[in-house]
Amino acid sequence: MRYVAFLRAINVGGHTVKMVDLAEIFNSFGVTNVKTFIQSGNVIFESNAKEAELTKKIEQGLQSKLDYGVSTFLRTETELSSIIKANPFGNDDSDETITIFITFFALPPTAEQKTALENLKIETEKYHLNGRELYTRFRRDSKIQDPFSNSKMEKLFKQAATTRNITTLKKIESMLA
Repeated sequence: MRYVAFLRAINVGGHTVKMVDLAEIFNSFGVTNVKTFIQSGNVIFESNAKEAELTKKIEQGLQSKLDYGVSTFLRTETELSSIIKANPFGNDDSDETITIFITFFALPPTAEQKTALENLKIETEKYHLNGRELYTRFRRDSKIQDPFSNSKMEKLFKQAATTRNITTLKKIESMLA
């Protein structure tokens, strides 16, 4: 089965990992056909292991090899295609002032967290939850002081998360074709 690992904060906060080194680390986990895409920590690979088992193995392995924790969010290639197709904001990503972000969570948000999202009123953002993913339509506006951020979503949902724009996800999907 082909998976995509979306790694949280792999190359921020003073930590730097070259993608060739990251691919070698993933190879050491016993997965095959490893490919990386851009410096933000996107790794495509194949494995017959289950998601929960793989996530634990990858997180523990990265902690051991890098000496810091890296939250890992796995999706199968089928799940990734479904996530892209489920984008509720259509082709808004073709407008230069609009960016569509997808935030990945390990667990689906609770009813309380969904209510907190519904109560979040930011003029430049629209949201849509679908399972373990949050879609955000973000409109750039120089007057807004609080732009979209992954850390804001982590605080709101009280769990680790990582975010990619839909353009990146589409490029990863094309690598899987």
